[in-house]
Formats: sequence, structure tokens, C-alpha cells
Amino acid sequence: MITRIFTGRNELLQYIIVVAFSVLIFYVPVTIESPSGFSPLYEQFYNLIASNSILIKAFFVVLIAGPIIFTQVFLEYLGIVDRNNKYLLLLAPMLMFSIPSAWVLSPALISLAFIVIGTSFIFKISENDNSIKKLSSAGMFFSIGSLFYSINIFSVVVLIIAINIFRQVSLRDIMAVIFSFVLPYVYIFTYYFAIGEFEIRYQEFINIFSTFGFKYNFQLDTFQWVFFISYALISIFMIFSVIANLRNSLIQVRKYVSFFFWGLLNTAVLFLFINEYILQHFIILMYLLSLFYVFFLNKKKKNWIFDILLSIFLIYDLVLIYNLIVA
Repeated sequence: MITRIFTGRNELLQYIIVVAFSVLIFYVPVTIESPSGFSPLYEQFYNLIASNSILIKAFFVVLIAGPIIFTQVFLEYLGIVDRNNKYLLLLAPMLMFSIPSAWVLSPALISLAFIVIGTSFIFKISENDNSIKKLSSAGMFFSIGSLFYSINIFSVVVLIIAINIFRQVSLRDIMAVIFSFVLPYVYIFTYYFAIGEFEIRYQEFINIFSTFGFKYNFQLDTFQWVFFISYALISIFMIFSVIANLRNSLIQVRKYVSFFFWGLLNTAVLFLFINEYILQHFIILMYLLSLFYVFFLNKKKKNWIFDILLSIFLIYDLVLIYNLIVA
């Protein structure tokens, strides 16, 4: 039933379900994460809306829906998924917010929006295009995202890998990415130097690279542990299935999926070093995993097993949302 809704031509029903889910989300109590460490743009954002609960809720919903809808449209445009396949509209929010502690307007959620925009520039790169404009634009958006969520400063590695995926690596392209990524930091630190905060902010910046560690700081009950262990096993199976079947896809589609895989791997590795940012980072990881669920379902003949899987995810999230509302 669910697979037929989100793979057929029932676009009106699809969007009604998404809107209904968004409205339901609006009734969940959402807080805003306090700034910590080096997050200069997030500090400004926090100071602007922290005292307004309506704005917090509105930004939360927009920052969920915006990147997901944009990604859905882009995946269809690039031919990575069928135009009738709307799984991402359902799967991404369900997976991203599948633990109670993730219902927070966080730096990672804002950073994700900039990463999605930056990725759209990467996917416009072609082998025959010698221009560095798209690479520079991607580097700029990824950099701005890292100024909201400092851990994403390591996404510059994924940008360099992207050059190798989409065209032959050259020193010129690498320098273009690094320069465009560094430029926003130059502006920020010039400002801090002008107002006499350079040393304090520089030390906060250095701490990004020296205070790594893993801190497990959220509680799950037995049911949630069973759900996440099962989900982890299903995710591993789907990722390897997608990668194993890439040879049957067009060359360009292989490049797109390979880029997402390296992004997923980079995000997963950073879990070992992110310290207290684990809950924020969880949202980015779930977003990337939802993409691989979509890639997997896009290539498979649908049957009752997938209906059961999606139904379990949906019921789990609806129960979670209900408990958050009545708590």
C-alpha cells in the first residue's frame, strides 16, 4: 500500500501525506540548541530567534522540508530515481527524527541545508567543463555550513574526493575548492580581529581539531534499542546492495551514488570524534542513509516486505511523535 502510494502517480496524495506529517511535527515541542564551540553564524542565528518559540518551530519545519524537497526534485532531474518515486519525502524525515532527543533546532540541521545546496553544484560538474565556478560555489556553501556546525569543516575532504569522481584531479581544481572553502573563514577572522576577539575565537577554532572523542549522551529504552539494531542491519544490507548493483547503472548515476557513499562514510567516521555533537550528527547520518534506502527501493520490484518495513518505520515515528506531544 505505502509503496504504491509513493511510487505511483498519486502526487496530490503524496504531498497531502507530507503536509499532514509536517503539520503534526509542528505540534511537537521543539527546543533550540545553545551555541557551543566555534559556530559564529549559528551564534548570530540563535541570538535572533532563541526567544521566539514560533520562529523556532517554523525554522525547524522549513529546515526539515526544504532540503528534502530540494533533494527529491534534484534526484528526479538527474535521473538517479524515477520521477514517480517519492520515497524520500516520507523516509528522510522519519529516519532523521527517529529518536526523541533529535527534535531540536540544531547547528547540524542548518548546516545540512547548505550542504544540500553545495552538492547541487557538484553534480553540475562535467568532465569536459574546465571552469572552476561550480567547484568554487560548492566549496563556498560547504564552508558556510561549517560556520554553523564546525564538525562539517571536514567535509572539505569529500569535496576533494568529488573532483576525482566527476573529473580528472588537477592541482588547479583542488586549490579552487580549498580557497573557496577558506574564504568565509578569512572574512570571519578579519571581523574578529577588528573587534578584538581574534585570540579567543582562534582558540575555539583550534579546539575543533584537538577535542575529539565519543560521548554517548542519549537514553534509549529496550524497544528503541531493538528498533535501531534492526535498522542498522537493514541499512548495511541496503547500502551494500546499492553499491553491488551500481554496475547496472549509467556511468553518471554511478558517480552520483559514489559521491553520496563517500559523504556517508565521512559522516560515519566522524562519529568516532564528535564528542558532544552526537545528536546533531545523527540527523545528517540519517539523511544520507535515507538516500540509500531510496536508491535501493528505486531498483527493486516492490512487494509486501517493503510495505511492512515502511509501515514499521511510520508507526514507530507516529508513536514517538504522540509521546512527545502528550509528554
